[in-house]
Amino acid sequence: MPGALVNLTNAMALDHGREIRVNAVHPGVTLSSQFIRDALAEGTSLRERFVDRVPMGRPGEPAEVAAVVAFLAGADAGYLN
Repeated sequence: MPGALVNLTNAMALDHGREIRVNAVHPGVTLSSQFIRDALAEGTSLRERFVDRVPMGRPGEPAEVAAVVAFLAGADAGYLN
């Protein structure tokens, strides 16, 4: 995640943390239709271009990212800011 976004998230959390929770999600390589289109347009395989550099050894699924966002928005994440 670019440093400016991290700093903005931190500043907003400090300014509004008691009333509004502020979190940022930066999922990295995610297997989306846009990701597949971009990789195919450049003529490279997904594995060559991105996946070999991901510690998990695979791209994330959109549903996995959505689950994190849903958790952060829920009551169980009330302390996270």
